[in-house]
Amino acid sequence: MRKSGRAARLVALSMGVLAVAGGIVATAGAAGASGSGRLVANGIVTEVGGVSTTGTCGVGDSGSFTLTATNNSVTPPKVTVTDVTVTAATTFVEKKVASPSFANVCVGDSAVTIGAESAGVFAASAVAVAKPHVVKPVHFYGKVKAVDGDPITGTCGTAGATGSFTLVTVESGVSFTTTVDVSPTTVFTEPKVTGPTFANLCVGDSALAVGPETGGVVSADVVGIHVPPPPTPIHIGGLVTAVGGVQAAGTCGSAGGSGAFTVTTVDNNTVPPSLVDTTVDVSSSTTFFSHTVADATFADLCVGDKAVAIGPNVSGAIDAASVALRTPKA
Repeated sequence: MRKSGRAARLVALSMGVLAVAGGIVATAGAAGASGSGRLVANGIVTEVGGVSTTGTCGVGDSGSFTLTATNNSVTPPKVTVTDVTVTAATTFVEKKVASPSFANVCVGDSAVTIGAESAGVFAASAVAVAKPHVVKPVHFYGKVKAVDGDPITGTCGTAGATGSFTLVTVESGVSFTTTVDVSPTTVFTEPKVTGPTFANLCVGDSALAVGPETGGVVSADVVGIHVPPPPTPIHIGGLVTAVGGVQAAGTCGSAGGSGAFTVTTVDNNTVPPSLVDTTVDVSSSTTFFSHTVADATFADLCVGDKAVAIGPNVSGAIDAASVALRTPKA
């Protein structure tokens, strides 16, 4: 089997270790035979001590690990799995590591072993280890457009859960959509919030995601949350020309309910002056005021009245926090 440059360097490194120890070997492919009677096996460490969790490392002077190698030069690709044992006599080598040991062999590493095989088990006399390439984290900042696939404004994540959110960023006037995966280990930050979690991230927030990117998906190590300030309330006043879409004179709202009415104002900035219709949304939390009606409600607002609504502009409609009424004199 032809080795990659990385594997070949590891093999050469292992040979150097054995040469220092007084051994001379001729290398071959993964678990292949050499002319000296020794064998060479190389691949990715997929288990250590029977545990396949990434980052699991060896313990003590002796133990076992599993190497998995894939030969893509044949069809279908051939996968070779080698069980390797090490002892206190095994020599370990790792670049820029002083006195490496079995503790330096971890799931996810690349490794080359030199030794002998007996009963299907590879007894390593030398092991050369290389840590996987570290993917540099990327930084994406933008608007949260969906959380766990839900695009409804205000939808939030779940504290301590694994999930994802969609982030829309703009670069040079072009919008890009990025999926960000989070896990229980993701660290969340938010100004003036103690111990924020995924539950603090909601559709409509701005967020900074930091972590490695694979296939267009960011696995977030850190997520910085910025909740936009509430929109500034505006005032709109004029003649009520429709309630619930009905323009008939005397049509009124319903007490304690949600609904909408239309206020028509005059725009004197145009020539000639023009009429402007504005939709005002009300809810059970909207407060109504009237000089002539005690404890006024939406039921006291009718077509033909005059009204002043106060609240933020949401998508062109006023989300009324309060409405002041003035019923015209009979």
